[in-house]
Amino acid sequence: MAGGALPWGFALVVVLLVVGRFVLAPYLTAPARQTWATIFVAICVQALPFLIFGVALSAAITAFVPASFWTRALPH
Repeated sequence: MAGGALPWGFALVVVLLVVGRFVLAPYLTAPARQTWATIFVAICVQALPFLIFGVALSAAITAFVPASFWTRALPH
């Protein structure tokens, strides 16, 4: 049952996005909103390498450092 609902849910999201784009487009063209969007995207793009590095470092620590090391290194 749940597998049959997934394509319909995806189709609903796509339809809402397309309709929302045409309905909201006139309200989102103000220069102040475009400036805000540009700054938001710039901050996200600049933060992305640090996020990727943090995730990779965390995964490496989880994969290669045994749990017993942390119990010895960080006592109660």
